[in-house]
Amino acid sequence: MANKLIQVKASGMMCSFCTMSVEKALKRLDGVENVQVNLVHGIILAEVDPARVTQEQVATKVEDLGYTVVATEAQQVSTDEALFSTIKRRGFLAMGFAVADLLFDPLNLFGVPERMRAVTSGIVAAVVLLWIGYPILRKTLMAVGQRVINANVLLSAGAWGAFGIGVAHLFAPAEWPNFFPVAIWLMALHLFFGYFKLGTRKAAAESVRRLLALQAERARVVRGGREIEVPVEEVQPGEVILIRPGERVPLDGEIREGASSLDMSTVTGESAPVYREVGEEVVGGTINLDGFLRVEVLRAASESYIAQVVRLMRQIEEKKPPIQLLMDRLMNYYGPVVFAVAALAAVGWLLYSGEISTAVLIGLTTIIMGYPCALGITTPMVLAIGGGHGIARGLLVRAGEFFQSLAEVDTVAFDKTGTLTYGRPTVREVIALHGSEKEVLATIAAAEVGSEHPLAGAIVRYAEMEEVRFPEAADFHTVPGKGVQATIGERKVIVGRRSFLASEGVQIGGTIAERAAQLEA
Repeated sequence: MANKLIQVKASGMMCSFCTMSVEKALKRLDGVENVQVNLVHGIILAEVDPARVTQEQVATKVEDLGYTVVATEAQQVSTDEALFSTIKRRGFLAMGFAVADLLFDPLNLFGVPERMRAVTSGIVAAVVLLWIGYPILRKTLMAVGQRVINANVLLSAGAWGAFGIGVAHLFAPAEWPNFFPVAIWLMALHLFFGYFKLGTRKAAAESVRRLLALQAERARVVRGGREIEVPVEEVQPGEVILIRPGERVPLDGEIREGASSLDMSTVTGESAPVYREVGEEVVGGTINLDGFLRVEVLRAASESYIAQVVRLMRQIEEKKPPIQLLMDRLMNYYGPVVFAVAALAAVGWLLYSGEISTAVLIGLTTIIMGYPCALGITTPMVLAIGGGHGIARGLLVRAGEFFQSLAEVDTVAFDKTGTLTYGRPTVREVIALHGSEKEVLATIAAAEVGSEHPLAGAIVRYAEMEEVRFPEAADFHTVPGKGVQATIGERKVIVGRRSFLASEGVQIGGTIAERAAQLEA
C-alpha cells in the first residue's frame, strides 16, 4: 500500500526546539516515514504507512507533547489568539514578581536578616515556577515522558536547579548561594520574551491570512435557472457565478457575459485597473469596479490563483535554505550536548577543586547559558516575515534558499517599465486645451467624485491636494470599462477612454494627441 500524507494543525509551538520535539516523537511511531513541521503556520505533515498509522495516532502523539491540535484554520487562529493572551498575561505577571523580588534586596540595609530575605525570595520563586510557570513544567514532564530533550526541559533544569540551590542555601548559607532570584528571572524572562516571540510568529503567519482574507467566502451561482448563494468551496468548475459592481470576484473564471474594469492590485500587484470583457479571464480576490459579470468558473477554490500563492508561500518556509538546515541539525543534538557539557564541566571542577557546591554551580550555569530558543526561532521567522512582506508588495520568492543568496546579489534587473510602483495611480500632469488647468481639473473631479474607479480616486485626491473646489454633478452614471458621464451646470461632461470619447463624437488631436503619444511611447 502506498504511503499517505497526513496533515495536522497544532497551536503552541514556539521555536525550532518545539518542531524538533514533534519530529522526533512522531518518527518513533512505527509506520511514520518522514515528518515536516512548519513552525510559522503550525502545520505538521507526516508521511505514513496508512496500514500502521492513523491521523488520530499522529494527533495524539502531538498532544502528548503538550501542544493543542486544531481542526480548522479558524480554530487555529482562535487558539493562537488565546495562547497569545495567556502568554502575555503570564509574562508580564512573572516580570512583576521578578522586579518585586529585586526590590527586596536592600532590606538587609534596614536590619532584615538575610535568612528572611532568602525565605521571601523562595516564596516568590515557588509562585513563579509552580503557578505562573506551570505550563512550562507540564510540557517539560510531557517531553521527558516522550524521551525528548527540548527547550522546556533545558529551561526547567536550569530554573529548578537554581531553586534547589536556593533551598540548600536556607540550610547551609555558608556553602550555597541564594539562587532563588536566578530561578525567578530565568522563568520570568522566558515567559516575557515568549510573548514577543509568539507575536513575531503571529505577524509572520498574518501574511498568509491576509491573502486568504482576499477570497470571498460565498458566491452567487446560477443553478436550475435560479440565483442562489453558496460557500465558494461548493462551487464546481463549469458553473456560472454572478458578480455585481463593487463586489470581490469569488473564484477564477472566464467572462461569459458583461465587461468591467477590475482592481487587481491586491492580488497581482497591477497598479492600474484592468479592463476585462467576454472571453477573458478574471482572478478570484480582485474587485469588480463598474460592470455586471456572468463568469464561468475555471478552477475550484482549492486550486484558485490565491490558493496557489498561499501554497507557494508555505513551500518557501518548508523548503529550508542551507543555513536553516544547519540550524535544524544543530538543534537535534543541542539539548543532549548541553547536558553532556554541563556534566563534564561539573565533574572537571569537582576533580580539580573537590568543592561539590562549586561544581554544581558550574554545571547549572552551563545549562542556563545553553538556553537556545533565540537560535531556533530566528531563521524561520526571518524567512516567513520576509516572504510575507514580499507578497504584500507583489513579490514572490519561490524558495527559502534564495533569501540566503540575496546577500551575494550586486545587480537587480527588472523586466519592464512599471514593474515598480506605489500600487495606486497618481496624477502627474494636467494639460488644458481650453481654460485653465484648475478649471479642467475641477470639472473632471466633479464628474469622477461618484466613481469607485482607482483612476477616479487619483483625480479627486489630486484636486483636493491642490485645494481645487469642484461643483456638484448631476445625472452621473458609469459606462462599464469605458468611463463616466455627468451633467455639470448646463454642460454634459464625458471622462474616459479615448475610444469612449470618440464614440460620443469627441475627437482628440493637436497638442493633446501629441502629448499623449509622448507619454505612451
